[in-house]
Amino acid sequence: MELPRLIGKVTVVDTYVNEDLTAVTCEFTLEIVNPPTTLRILDRFIVNAAGKIVEQSNYFDPRNVTNPGWQQA
Repeated sequence: MELPRLIGKVTVVDTYVNEDLTAVTCEFTLEIVNPPTTLRILDRFIVNAAGKIVEQSNYFDPRNVTNPGWQQA
């Protein structure tokens, strides 16, 4: 299955830019179509003086994939 067919709705929850304008974060949810689940994701970007992204870190909560139904337990 192609990646675009796996992705459903993406919802931005919040963003943050530090005072020095050298780091940006974006928190969002990403719906996966098959198997149906929602991932909670936080991406962090390091920005240089020219405004270019020079580093990226991605974090996500895998519990909906590794332990489906954990929220109802």
